[in-house]
Amino acid sequence: MTTIIRSPQRSALEALARDYADIGARSRMGLRVSPGESKTSYTVAVIGLIRERRQLVLRAPVNTDGSLIAILKGQTLNCHWVNASTAFHFRASIVRILFDPVPLVYVELPPVVERHTLRGVPRALSNLRAMLKTPEDIEGVIVDISTGGVRIAVHDSVKLIKGQDILLLSRPTMLHREFKLSLYCQVTGPVVPPDPKHPHIEFYGVNFDHLSDNELLILHSYVQECLSLETDSLTQVLLLNSKEVENAE
Repeated sequence: MTTIIRSPQRSALEALARDYADIGARSRMGLRVSPGESKTSYTVAVIGLIRERRQLVLRAPVNTDGSLIAILKGQTLNCHWVNASTAFHFRASIVRILFDPVPLVYVELPPVVERHTLRGVPRALSNLRAMLKTPEDIEGVIVDISTGGVRIAVHDSVKLIKGQDILLLSRPTMLHREFKLSLYCQVTGPVVPPDPKHPHIEFYGVNFDHLSDNELLILHSYVQECLSLETDSLTQVLLLNSKEVENAE
């Protein structure tokens, strides 16, 4: 039996796919900082790195209303950063503050940075259409992916069960062509918290079973491509409002 996606279901997934196409807005490249011993944290962009001095250049932290947080040279920032596979924690000292042309903060890294490995393989942000066969056909959007599994968004009328076996079909695009994937998977359960901007969408974790060498290589290549885009902030900005032309010179 094939389930026909009703209009409200399709509309909710289309809205999610449009929103999640902005990888820059979802990027994990932001650094979470807390001034001194404050319990309040702020997410700031890392603008640059002065490698020989072990310094980071950060956008100055701001309140929700856009006003600057009061910080001083010599003050310590408690910093947390999570990349595709590892969480980092360190206390950095503010060595310089600039206000023109935009407020920037220079911080110096400590001699030792603490790290914690979260997963054995990197997980990348994605916005990839997929079909789940349960055995009914259910449309979904893969919002992050690794060679071990995915987080997939479906309409909240769909109820997947932990331990349920499913077949996931998708066609990631690389090298200007589509690669067909047909992967046997197992549902690990719902992923919380939900996204408040998309109240009719639920997220589930799915693990892959017994990947072939070919499937593993396709997944690995796609994950690396997604990670590359996530770190390329200029491409993110330019892609959102761009069109294909014959010659861009």
